[in-house]
Amino acid sequence: MTATTRMASTLVRPIDLVLSKLDGVSRSGDQWMARCPAHKDRDPSLSVSKGDDERALLNCFKGCDTEDIVRALGLSMSDLFFSPNESPSSRREVARYTYRDEEGARLYDKVRTDENGKKGFFRNPPGAPSSLYGLERLKHVRDSLLSLSESEKDCEAVIRLGPEMISVSSGGATTWREEWSEKIAAAKPRLVVVLEHNDDAGRKFSARVARSLFERVSA
Repeated sequence: MTATTRMASTLVRPIDLVLSKLDGVSRSGDQWMARCPAHKDRDPSLSVSKGDDERALLNCFKGCDTEDIVRALGLSMSDLFFSPNESPSSRREVARYTYRDEEGARLYDKVRTDENGKKGFFRNPPGAPSSLYGLERLKHVRDSLLSLSESEKDCEAVIRLGPEMISVSSGGATTWREEWSEKIAAAKPRLVVVLEHNDDAGRKFSARVARSLFERVSA
């Protein structure tokens, strides 16, 4: 049942890394348009394309400097370039989690990367709307125990405990959506256990999710 695949030899392209951090992404021919993070951009004005040398090319039609855009993304200018001679520890895919709809059809993959010991994530395809990891499992949870975590890794660990275990994940400590509480409440689990990471983000996550779910079942 696991949706995790380890691919230690796969290098992540600069353009995939950039697109994974942008909002409002849509493809137009051989380029992508997205909302520029360097200014208040309501209508996508940032063009992203791939150069002949695999570098990511950024162009804001409102005039933002590339360095400002990169900084707003939390990246460095070197992240825009690809080198075939990157060391084995440079930005590599180490895990992949497949998100599905209620019927089990694939929506997108969330890919975990490692760059010299620094963890990163990107979504494939870029710009796919967020979903609840394990959403397709909710149809089996009626009158059963449901485990809910902030990380896909924890979710998969619970599932490996036995075939009767049902688990879902928000995919992050700050990504919870109220609509997911609606879906869980509608599935009518007997009990929901929220797994809490031992840090401030984890405690805030568990408190928010528990409050959100309680409001639905007590209404």
